[in-house]
Amino acid sequence: MKRIYPLLIGVLSFGVLSCEKKETPYPIPDRPASSDSMKEAMVELGADYKTQVYFSFENGVVKSLPYETWDINFTTDASDNELRVNGGKLNLIYVTDATRMSEISSSYTINSAKWKYDKPSGLSQTSGLGVLNNSAILGKVLIVQVGADKSYKLIIKDVSPTAYTIATTKGLDDNTETEFVLEKDPNYNFIYFSFEDGIVTVEPPKKDWDIVFTRYRYIYEKYNPDGSDFLYGVTGVLHNPYNTMSAGDSLRTHDFYTFTKDSLDQHMELQTNRDVIGWNWKSVDINTAKYKVNSKMVYVVKDQKDILWKLHFYGYTNDAGQNGYPKFRYEKLK
Repeated sequence: MKRIYPLLIGVLSFGVLSCEKKETPYPIPDRPASSDSMKEAMVELGADYKTQVYFSFENGVVKSLPYETWDINFTTDASDNELRVNGGKLNLIYVTDATRMSEISSSYTINSAKWKYDKPSGLSQTSGLGVLNNSAILGKVLIVQVGADKSYKLIIKDVSPTAYTIATTKGLDDNTETEFVLEKDPNYNFIYFSFEDGIVTVEPPKKDWDIVFTRYRYIYEKYNPDGSDFLYGVTGVLHNPYNTMSAGDSLRTHDFYTFTKDSLDQHMELQTNRDVIGWNWKSVDINTAKYKVNSKMVYVVKDQKDILWKLHFYGYTNDAGQNGYPKFRYEKLK
């Protein structure tokens, strides 16, 4: 499997208004908002895109932390038992036939076509391993590749309605097992785990946020010449998997200020796929390798209270011109 991970960097280009001598510069104002309820926000991902930001339309930024904090996570639903890898770190997972850690070392032969990864939709049963409570996965030694140069061994020993029991080592040549019990907390979507730090707290309670700005893996399925998937590292927006839906229109552009619920009904369909907003509201100039934001791409999010919000992006830099600072407008949809 050929894997290429271009680094996406968004850039917004601004024009400069020139004035004749002795005249006072007067910037052209933005188009008037459709109502006083419209809000503007900027989130700080940083120039290196290392920060992951959870955002609530009601309360603004809820939490920020490095997206590299975690390596794998587990769902907390009593019956939907799945493991996902951190695609933003380019992580992959591999199922071996071994049942003992000592059977696997750095000399183990891996079939590169059998690395597993999750679909960016985040829907149930779209993880690379699928539902965990089956004999094909439980008790087997799994290899988790973290980034480009680290690998760890993992065994999922037990899955129950209330917890996961796992064992890990610090590397492929380490056979000292450390066991962890990951208790499911229904107030959160996932339990997060780092091979270096153990159980880590990442996301806020699932009722506290609507969207997250983060780095994740996008997949062009069967795109490579050999028929394998083309794996693409992107920085974009995912919606909360808990009672949240979103919609967008890939065929036509829209004016944010005049976009109404009728526009939604005519041109869009709300979906549970987490990556509907995604990353392509910014596009690259192949000659300059710089990105610009398409302000005519309008998105709709239906939150946990069934409130509809419209949003669009209009910038990607801060006042100092640094990249990694998405700017967007949002408003309740009428």
